Amino acid sequence: MFVRRWRASYFSSRRLLTTTTKAPPPPGATAGAPQTDAAPAHLEQVPYLMPGQGPRLLRVYDLPKGYNLSEVIKAAGGLIVNVTPGEHHVILEYYSWLQTVTHRKTITLHGEDYPLERTFDRYGVNTSVVARLGREQLSRQLNIVFSSAQAPLTTEDILSRVSAFGPLEDFQSTMSPDGMSAVFKVSFLKSEHAHLCQQSSVTTPSLFPGARVASILDRSLWTRVPDPPKGPPDASLSSELVHRCIEINNFKKLIPPLDLVDLVNHYGSIPGKPKVQWQGETVVSFKKPSSSKMYMFFVDHWAAKLFYEAFRSIFKDHEDIKVMPFLPPAVTMKTAIDAGARRSLTVALKQPRSRKQLKDDFTIYGHVETSFADGLQTAVLNYHNIHHALRVVDVLTTGEHDLGDLYTGCELSFLATNAIQQTEPAHIVTGKLPRPEAPPPVSMPRAVCVTGLEKGYNVTDVVKKVGNGPLEKVDPHEDHLFIHYFSHYQACIVPPAGMQVSTVTDKHDSPLAADIIARMAYQHSSRAVSVSLETLDANGLTEENVASLFALFGPLESLVKADSKTGKPCITAVFLNHADALKCMDSPVNTLNLTFAEDPSTLELAPTFEPRRVVIENLPTHVPNHILFDAIRYDAASRSPHNKSDIAYFNRPPNSTTAIIDFYPRSEASRFCQTFQVRADLVGAQMRMEGIENLDRFHQIAMRSGARRILDLSLGAPLELNQLEDDFTVYGRMRVIFASKSRVLIAYDDIRSAVKAVSCLTTGDHAFGNAYDGAEVCFFDSYDGPSTGSAVVKSGKEREDSGRPKEPWRPRELAGYAKVESAVAQPGKGVRR
Repeated sequence: MFVRRWRASYFSSRRLLTTTTKAPPPPGATAGAPQTDAAPAHLEQVPYLMPGQGPRLLRVYDLPKGYNLSEVIKAAGGLIVNVTPGEHHVILEYYSWLQTVTHRKTITLHGEDYPLERTFDRYGVNTSVVARLGREQLSRQLNIVFSSAQAPLTTEDILSRVSAFGPLEDFQSTMSPDGMSAVFKVSFLKSEHAHLCQQSSVTTPSLFPGARVASILDRSLWTRVPDPPKGPPDASLSSELVHRCIEINNFKKLIPPLDLVDLVNHYGSIPGKPKVQWQGETVVSFKKPSSSKMYMFFVDHWAAKLFYEAFRSIFKDHEDIKVMPFLPPAVTMKTAIDAGARRSLTVALKQPRSRKQLKDDFTIYGHVETSFADGLQTAVLNYHNIHHALRVVDVLTTGEHDLGDLYTGCELSFLATNAIQQTEPAHIVTGKLPRPEAPPPVSMPRAVCVTGLEKGYNVTDVVKKVGNGPLEKVDPHEDHLFIHYFSHYQACIVPPAGMQVSTVTDKHDSPLAADIIARMAYQHSSRAVSVSLETLDANGLTEENVASLFALFGPLESLVKADSKTGKPCITAVFLNHADALKCMDSPVNTLNLTFAEDPSTLELAPTFEPRRVVIENLPTHVPNHILFDAIRYDAASRSPHNKSDIAYFNRPPNSTTAIIDFYPRSEASRFCQTFQVRADLVGAQMRMEGIENLDRFHQIAMRSGARRILDLSLGAPLELNQLEDDFTVYGRMRVIFASKSRVLIAYDDIRSAVKAVSCLTTGDHAFGNAYDGAEVCFFDSYDGPSTGSAVVKSGKEREDSGRPKEPWRPRELAGYAKVESAVAQPGKGVRR
């Protein structure tokens, strides 16, 4: 895929962990501390490695026949994933190539030297294996401890049962130091066999009755794991402390914490400042105890030093940022990070999920921010702490979760942004507990009640006075009147003088269907339907006939004779319900050439120009689009619900350094500029706001009602790629951002194209024949999920053969075949190919 090509070119052209300038000692470091500008020696030896292509395998050969395998493993040292013995050689699979570069060319056994060979492995360690190592839950060795000195099973029985899980390196029977427990030490050749044995002992207690089975890590094997650089010795500090913590004060004047961490991962340098390259994501965790202070914990002193050198220039003085001592990470955690463990995870989705749904699913494991890559095909989970990410991987791959089958079969990986090694994807298994049903979404009230009306009041007069149309429906009663709007925003009106108007809060309207919203925006549909007198005369109909004809579809508010906009006399019927007007227009009565008229409650607004367009120039092509979208945050605490809207237009051609974003309302444009300004400065981009003509009132109301640029199409049968592209590009520039055999998400550049597509599909005003019979369509919000009710796609005119060759269905490649949501490379998906 395009993503992997970008990542390959990125790493092939950059030297790992190098800097081109010498910086003064960072504040907070002990005076006289030795400062080095050279990368750690074990990293300098392999400077041009691609992700996941390090020499992770160590081959010991020319061994004598009948060699002792345990002695070879101990002599090699380090944390080993798997062991593959041969007649005269042994292949040791390490978690990371960083563990193998410190070896000499030989190892010594009983005074004899045996040659070593480091070999490359195309893929990294499995994601689930790395996660269990980081949580100190995985090794090739197990202790089976019985509660009594006499085990209920014989040694032969225990050996037979453990051997059923896989071949062994060693098996020993001993006693605990107090002589009260029987202990059996088992060493497997493969760590996955040890984990399977441990899990089986939990699910099947009769396997080892009365015993506790635990994974152990022999610390004598850690001698060759490189330690992180230590801070200088100091009498007031423990010699174990490492200067790997960054304290940032006055942080509230900058940007959100995750934004700053993203800058470390995606950019790594500031234009015009000392250029620094990064060894993967080095921020292990961060915490923000107050609004103006944040702590960032790096994997080692070297990573903290690089961050300080690169980013101190954005602070006003050196007192705002300083390096602090902190305990080093555990050796297992350091090795897991070298093997590709990260705070961020990617999930290759099989069904689309919104950001809010993802957050609801995964917040239980720790504070997480959600986003997307590859359109909406891949979910990105950014945890504040790497321990939380490791736990998520562990529970998802063992079924110890309550997500049911929502993510069953999805590939799970650590986000390999700028990583020197990526992990092999693991597959999520079905949870042991079913996912509890989510409560139905609560829609905001969009109805008002007009009270204190006199008996026999004129409905049309009241509706005109309240105004703020178009309206969905009017529900008159004896002394009061209910008015239902399309959106909550319309219902939040200022009552006219002398009228008692209140918002109805004791009951909520169900979400409107996508076709009603789309037709209101595209066709300017309303409750009013007109027919010209000329047409009536030609068909031999009278006014009484027309009144009876319209009344067949629903109750009328009024029936008036007036001139149309064209100056021709006509009769206009105003229905109480907008849906009744649509039924009338879709019926055979429309042979009378019916047209929609203005709703009496709608005020005609003159076109206005507002500064709601943001133009970003000189944007580096490697900055993915989701970085732009992530800057548009939905903060329920600071924004009232009826103000939540979306992007009306987005355009960024492939490999372009310019992005154009139109917002609605205009306040969203200003808010985006404030949020994204620091990021733009750091990457050398310029932003400006431009005034453009505002959306017409119908599209404004449609967006307030849930219309979005993204369409969610549930298919009755799989479609071919070229057919999907030919059909939907008719309405405007589009990108497929998610695809499976039964569901497709299509993102249009312009909101007008999206509502036109829905309107034409649901009225049969298209030339696609019956290709979409059985399909349903709705608008989709990438944060909230489906934003409207679904509507059925109707058959249209028979399609014309485009003459293009048909292509086979390839669901995993569909997101990249045409104009993908992210038209530039998006780093971070560790996918095995």
